[in-house]
Amino acid sequence: MRLELVQQEAIAIYKTLLTNENQFERQGTEMSDAVTATFGVTDADLLGSGWESTIYALGTTQILRIPRPKAGSEDQVRAQAAFTANLPPLPFAVPCIREISRIDGQLYVIEDRIAGQSMAALLPKLSGERRATALRAYLAAAEAMSAAAAPGEAFGDLLLDQPRRCDKWSDYLIARVRKAAADDVLAAAIPDLAGIVERFTARLEAIPDPARCIVHGDFWPPNVMMNDDLQVTGLIDFSFTTRIGDHVMDLAGACHFLLATKSSSQADHDYLKQLILAKQGAEVIDRIGLYAVWFAFDFAFNHDDAAVFAWCTNLIRDFASN
Repeated sequence: MRLELVQQEAIAIYKTLLTNENQFERQGTEMSDAVTATFGVTDADLLGSGWESTIYALGTTQILRIPRPKAGSEDQVRAQAAFTANLPPLPFAVPCIREISRIDGQLYVIEDRIAGQSMAALLPKLSGERRATALRAYLAAAEAMSAAAAPGEAFGDLLLDQPRRCDKWSDYLIARVRKAAADDVLAAAIPDLAGIVERFTARLEAIPDPARCIVHGDFWPPNVMMNDDLQVTGLIDFSFTTRIGDHVMDLAGACHFLLATKSSSQADHDYLKQLILAKQGAEVIDRIGLYAVWFAFDFAFNHDDAAVFAWCTNLIRDFASN
């Protein structure tokens, strides 16, 4: 089956992850009572909660972010703060961290608040031309990441404790795939995984070294801030997915991760691909498809989450069937 059809089958499974947001919020509140009490925030101030952190409003100009233990160490949070502080100019805001500390052992972060709301919250309210306008602005923001040039830098991870860096882009991509394929759970779920990996890495080997750019790596509506005029105001959550690589990887995220967002549709995905095809051509569309499968390998470590793991394995099986 085609990639788009397999993704449609996986959407219903993957979206069950998003229906657990209230559970995440309760867990976040329980683990951070000392922090929320100190800052006087309540559920009424809650802005969002997910895999990495719970976020509360601190008035109108700042936010309180409480990272989850599984999201990384304090050293990683400090590395993220230093990284975003030194990003090259972009046409939207990025996180500006003012304080990193602990209360009763719980890590917390205070950041400047970026104007607007997440595109994930805004998208369900939009239809017709306003929806198309928002999607065009969203894609333009993904394209704008190409301005974050990193000449002379090795390809690879930026914000991991043990980063993998390579002189050749395809070497980095292939190394990450082979590491993912060594997982016994993934091997049990995908018959002939070894053969699939050989076919897929041969395709990756043919990708030429791109211009070296900072890749956000998790470009999707929950991480894109947008105002009521449908202008992108910020990009958040630079983290373990951030790397030096091909800016087309963020276009792949913009297209394929969009389908895992509430109130998105296959039509939204197809519209973005049509815009990319018209502007950048079929070769970029083909690379976007390869990067979608690469993301599937890279996120397949999360096999404890049935929804994410199903999304990954479906994409890998689709590649194998073509």
